[in-house]
Amino acid sequence: MKSNKKIIITGLVMTFIILAGSVIGYGVAILENTIINDSEGNDKVVNDKSQNYDFPPVYPEATWECPPIDIYYKFGVGEKNLLDTLNNLFIKDMVCDPSIEYEFRLTDLEKNVIYSTIIENDLFNIKDDLTENCDSEGNCLWVEPFSSALLTITIDGKTKTIKWSSNYINRDDPDLQKFLNVINTIGEIIKQKEIELDIEQPTCGYL
Repeated sequence: MKSNKKIIITGLVMTFIILAGSVIGYGVAILENTIINDSEGNDKVVNDKSQNYDFPPVYPEATWECPPIDIYYKFGVGEKNLLDTLNNLFIKDMVCDPSIEYEFRLTDLEKNVIYSTIIENDLFNIKDDLTENCDSEGNCLWVEPFSSALLTITIDGKTKTIKWSSNYINRDDPDLQKFLNVINTIGEIIKQKEIELDIEQPTCGYL
């Protein structure tokens, strides 16, 4: 009988902080030089510079004109942050304080930027589930703080829903990179909105 191995992250894997002074990120990144330890006591680096994900620049060039689009995006620890463009709503997790709500409206430019990123990453053709934390050999990945996301995008009546978790085991999955490209573009737009609207930021964070 094959024995399972547990992989424990001793470094931090957390949501990428894209707001200055913020403790909740809107995109996702894996920190450099994260260490894992398997059941045999062997340490190794699982994310050196050569393994970093490539993130799109702020507001990449919009190369496609966006048809009608709705975005429903829950993310973070406990998925307490919510972007709901159908209802022009954003709910922000304030961690140790009550969540706040504010009006969120995408401009035509912002819609075009998001749509272009979706098309360029062929988002509607990637897998729907990016949450598996164990591989075929029984090695499992655990992270703290654990964060996850649910992204539902509807374009011209066609809907795509993708689930992601920070302990997804297959870090080399091309579909993962495509998903990260899209949510980081959305995250940069949220960041700019909060700067423009002078939205309050959390005063504490998850450990």
